[in-house]
Amino acid sequence: MLATVDALLPLSLLEAVRDVDTPEGVLEAEFVDELRNKRLGLSDTVYTQIKRYTEAVRRNQRTAQDETVALARLIGRRPDAEAVLRAAGRFLAREAYMTISPVTRALLRVMPSLIARPLAFRKVKHIAHRYINGNVRRVGQFVLLEIPRSVTLGVAPGSTGCAFYESTLRELLRLLVGTTGAVEHTRCEGRGEGSCEWRADWRGADRTRAAEQSSPVLTEETLPAVQRALADAQLDGWLLFDFQRMNPIAGGMLSLEGMMSRRVFVWVPRLGEPVGVGHAIEPGTWRTWPASWKRVTYSSWRTLERSVSDIVRGKHIAMEYSPGDAVPYLDRVPAGVIDMVRAAGAASIVSSGELVTLFNATWTPDQAASHVRAAEIIATIAGDAFALAGERSRSPQPVTEHELMTWILERFARANLSTDHGPNVSAGANAANPHYEPSPDRPRPIRVGDVLLIDLWATEANGIYADQTWIATLGAPSARAEEIWSAIRDARDAAIRVVTDGVAAGTMLRGGDVDDAARAVIVERGLGEYFTHRTGHSIDAKSLHGSGPHLDNLETREERLLIPGVGFSIEPGVYIAGEIGMRTEVNAYLEQGRAVITPRTYQRDLIVV
Repeated sequence: MLATVDALLPLSLLEAVRDVDTPEGVLEAEFVDELRNKRLGLSDTVYTQIKRYTEAVRRNQRTAQDETVALARLIGRRPDAEAVLRAAGRFLAREAYMTISPVTRALLRVMPSLIARPLAFRKVKHIAHRYINGNVRRVGQFVLLEIPRSVTLGVAPGSTGCAFYESTLRELLRLLVGTTGAVEHTRCEGRGEGSCEWRADWRGADRTRAAEQSSPVLTEETLPAVQRALADAQLDGWLLFDFQRMNPIAGGMLSLEGMMSRRVFVWVPRLGEPVGVGHAIEPGTWRTWPASWKRVTYSSWRTLERSVSDIVRGKHIAMEYSPGDAVPYLDRVPAGVIDMVRAAGAASIVSSGELVTLFNATWTPDQAASHVRAAEIIATIAGDAFALAGERSRSPQPVTEHELMTWILERFARANLSTDHGPNVSAGANAANPHYEPSPDRPRPIRVGDVLLIDLWATEANGIYADQTWIATLGAPSARAEEIWSAIRDARDAAIRVVTDGVAAGTMLRGGDVDDAARAVIVERGLGEYFTHRTGHSIDAKSLHGSGPHLDNLETREERLLIPGVGFSIEPGVYIAGEIGMRTEVNAYLEQGRAVITPRTYQRDLIVV
């Protein structure tokens, strides 16, 4: 039987091509003919196909899936394929949403969530099945979307094609329940993991959090603080660059709108007003740019390079650049752009790493308090989860890893905590995979004799994540388990001592210093080859894995300072493939002269249940 799709799916792809290729505002006359000739979305062919599929949608018709796959492959050859596919997902979601009756849409906005969310879930399930051939189910606070036959798989490098379905799910949930929570691509057919699957948190995030996370760091109010930091660093300015949202640091500093399909520069000088440089066809990007700040528009590459030269000539500047890719989390500006800025006459370019730490990665007192509250709740849930696993291990039906994971997510929901994915519940040799995640397709019972690792992380709305890992044995531990537990516990405590003593003494600590201290303990115990990751990661207001300094001198050369206001995890581990894996994790937040370790009571001994 010929596979078909609803006609709205190819229509959404075509409408997105037309939308992306249609310029904003009034263009210089010299570019009008060029656009007509070169932009597929403005062609008569696309116009004709849009009319055809619009009529098919009106008649509730379906069309051959092969037609849609061919169209998706055509889009996949474009340099802005991901942007087009995301726009198509949003279009499909909005059009499908409008098929819900006005009365039901109104009720979803005003009814209590206890009533509205089950109704919204049924609508998501129906829309996914009809319009994208998807299957939707609930697991705890998450909505899972599975696509058995993706029409965009493999149309562009990597998982780019999958952006269409992620965007569809995200926009549907935003329209139906007002959430823009995390959407994670948990399984990808392109990676050989079976059919593609996405998981969306639709309880934890709300409009308030989304608005807060999208608000720019650089504003008229914060500009003086940024300029003081530039003066302290003896820099003339900070040059922010972005292209197709490839630089999340620039994105967090600026929160510019629109597609950003062309190059953008923003100059933040030590003295004076910032200057934005953007393309003529994307004026909408700058809707929130303060009117008092200068903006330069370019169309040609010559104009762009001349504008950059006017800004940077003879100046010492910072960019998201890490010499030798020492810290890849900071190395966001392509080498070609660095070459261009140097050729434009910049006197020197240094890493913006310390500026990023100061303005993107520090916590407010309210955020720190939220983190502490979440940490205590998570620690309690971890203890209860171990108790449940121990009790069930001695019954005829031991709890499986995935069941326990779902139970933890339900406890998060009852405590008004949310998470982006996880938690990691790993029994036996599964714990030797640091990023293992349970699956209902591979149920693994947790039995007497197992080592059980639980890594769980969650946050309050508008808060900071707490991230912890706990270890237990079901029954008496083996000598091997005792040996490894002692090594990782002592490594963790060595790291904690370096942090707490160093902060109290006013020592200038770098992330790599703390990694060295923890790693030395595990190496001394003869287990160094099995400690295969950094000791800890930054945690900031925008992400569990933040933009601040990591505790790392293994994977990267982390040389940024640990300054007051930053937070991070401390989580040494040992992983012996096919045998055993253990990790212990706490978090640290630095105040002036003091390091706060969370939770207040963390694991000292191997838990036995």
